[in-house]
Amino acid sequence: QSYFNATYEVTNTLDVSQDFTFEASPPVGYSLLQDYRIDRDGKPLEPENQGEYTFPLRLAPAESTQFKVTYKAQG
Repeated sequence: QSYFNATYEVTNTLDVSQDFTFEASPPVGYSLLQDYRIDRDGKPLEPENQGEYTFPLRLAPAESTQFKVTYKAQG
């Protein structure tokens, strides 16, 4: 069994507010995938559409946010 745990930081380096998209699809090719979870700044996110792991966000100039992706995989 493999464990995956990664934190990604997104920072708006532009001088204006900007829309971004964070996408973190589950890995392909695993027969068993458990506890797939995405948190933004410590709060769990749910995909708007089943099976689509795309999350829109808007950041002000110099604003940052963090996404944490965790899961267990077998196979």
